[in-house]
Amino acid sequence: MIRILVICTSGHGAGNGVTRHIMNYMALIAKNPDFKIFIGKNNADYQPNIDKFKEMGCQIADFPERFSRPLAYMIAIYRFIKNNKIDMIHVHGSSGTMCMEFLPALLGGTKERIAQSHNTGNKYPIIDRLLRPLFHKLVTKRLACGEDAGKYMYGKRPFTIIHNGINCNEFQYNDNNRTIIRKELHIDNNKVLGHIGLLRPEKNHKFLLSVFKELISIDPTWKLMLFGKGDLESEIKEQVESLELTDKVLFMGIKDNVGDYLSAMDIFVFPSLHEGLPFVVLEAQANGLRCILSDTITKQVNLTGNVDFLPLDISADEWAGYILDKYDDDLSHRLKSSKKSIDDIIGKHYDMNHKAQILSKIYNF
Repeated sequence: MIRILVICTSGHGAGNGVTRHIMNYMALIAKNPDFKIFIGKNNADYQPNIDKFKEMGCQIADFPERFSRPLAYMIAIYRFIKNNKIDMIHVHGSSGTMCMEFLPALLGGTKERIAQSHNTGNKYPIIDRLLRPLFHKLVTKRLACGEDAGKYMYGKRPFTIIHNGINCNEFQYNDNNRTIIRKELHIDNNKVLGHIGLLRPEKNHKFLLSVFKELISIDPTWKLMLFGKGDLESEIKEQVESLELTDKVLFMGIKDNVGDYLSAMDIFVFPSLHEGLPFVVLEAQANGLRCILSDTITKQVNLTGNVDFLPLDISADEWAGYILDKYDDDLSHRLKSSKKSIDDIIGKHYDMNHKAQILSKIYNF
């Protein structure tokens, strides 16, 4: 049996996209009797996420908080690896700070040290730059969610791409779900712009709200559905109030049935400052939605032809105008578009089952 410790450097907070990525694969891989999976956690993690990992058959490894207690964190990893004879550590992150996991893993005797890059930027550029040389010496296998994320993390070094696979059927458009949700939210007669993402700086909510302000100045029948939690929640709500958008913006928090809510949307917008390959955009495409993204996001995410990329250096009113141009009030083809998009996603091997098979082969070192 291969004993594997899986760590997400950003933690398993509510709405964390990397956590959802890990869950998608662990739901299949943890069932394999050849593997014993341990998921690293700390006290700041969202308990329902940890409970889901347990339900999948994963065991939980408790560690101190990563950045507030770095030395204690690294010592705890070293001891855990020694005591549990861990064969492999798989760290999901986007900076050289992954040395905080790989160094104790090396000292503890773990031979296989896998890094998986999920982004094209990080919050710690100076520390990242200082630690990169050591990081490259410690890593034994390099993975990435996409070409851009891999080049950002590994440069010209070889890496394997494991795209953010999804369970496509969960996100197929459903007209009944659309009707029910829109009635519950009292938005039956509204046009709905949607966004899903952690309430953090890189998701660029400030610009999104500026775009939305311009949008309703042209057509006040629009509503904005925001899904996610994060450090900037209070600040974003203050901005909504200052822009007099309180009755126009719906803060949805965290939902397990995201696919149902996608069906209630008309356009999906995602103006991030930087990303890897965001699987929420795959989910939105599977639902048949037109997706409008910032051009900082990899073009690889456009699997269906339903994705448009706009630069962030054009004005908010230009974004708003583009959204209006792409709005289509004819729902008769939405289900057909959703089914075709799902075929495209599966055909390009972004479905979860295919990617889980690839990761299983990597784990069988």
